[in-house]
Amino acid sequence: MPGAAKVVMTYAFVETDGETHVEIRVAKPKPKEEAFFTQFGPALLKIIEGELATLKVMLEGDKGPAPAVEEPPLPASAKRFMTQPVHAR
Repeated sequence: MPGAAKVVMTYAFVETDGETHVEIRVAKPKPKEEAFFTQFGPALLKIIEGELATLKVMLEGDKGPAPAVEEPPLPASAKRFMTQPVHAR
């Protein structure tokens, strides 16, 4: 995005009492970039909430609906990769 301030974010995963807590840290903006952050803050919050919802589904093991079509089995090897050197005749 042209003219946008750089957003410095880090993710920290902290395990306590058998649970993992996710901390998302956003660096304090420079004074000249505060106006941008004021406008961008709500959008950033929606992005982070979406990421956390996706992460929650992944961690809970919800694989979603089963695929509509089963993938076909892999074909047998054509033995293209030699196990012995090939000599010219």
